[in-house]
Amino acid sequence: MELIRAAMRRAARQSGWRVRAVGHARERLVLVIVQAIREESAEVSEALGKGLIRKGQEMIKRMSADGDKEALSR
Repeated sequence: MELIRAAMRRAARQSGWRVRAVGHARERLVLVIVQAIREESAEVSEALGKGLIRKGQEMIKRMSADGDKEALSR
């Protein structure tokens, strides 16, 4: 697992990314996550904010649609 994690970190750094790597190993499973750490642009930040608000509104509609099968199936 450490070899895979190190190789993924190296590849990310060669691409110019700042990264954080997490690894976990079990008997038959190795999980390695490499997360790029970078500042988002104003456009991306705005889009993420709008998406979060939209998802929240959808959740509220579904929660208040008690018994409305059409709304609950979305």
